[in-house]
Parts: sequence; C-alpha cells; structure tokens
Amino acid sequence: MRFAARNNKNLCPYAFNALQRFGKLFQVSAERRADLRMLQRGLHLGLHHAQLVARSEEHTSELQS
Repeated sequence: MRFAARNNKNLCPYAFNALQRFGKLFQVSAERRADLRMLQRGLHLGLHHAQLVARSEEHTSELQS
C-alpha cells in the first residue's frame, strides 16, 4: 500500500480509495481468521482433555470391577 500511496498519480482517487478499503478489509479478515483459529485450537484442546479424562475414568472403573 505504501508504494501505491506514493505513486497514486496514475490512479483515480476512487480506485485508490477502493484499494485502501480492500487492504483494510483484508487485514481485518486475516486478524479475524487468526482469532477463530485460536478459539478452534482451544476448543479442540478442551475436547481432547475431556476425552482423556473419560477414558481414564473408564479404565479405572474396569480395574475396580
């Protein structure tokens, strides 16, 4: 974007503004995707721990029987 900002003599103002908005939208969407990936990893890790606990409880109940 910096290159386009310095050399915007060839671009009409509308196209330049559209490119800036697209760049901001792209940046925000990338940040949102990163946030969603972090949430997804946390959920996956929580489910994994729950499965481990369930399996360990299952095995202890089998040993006690």
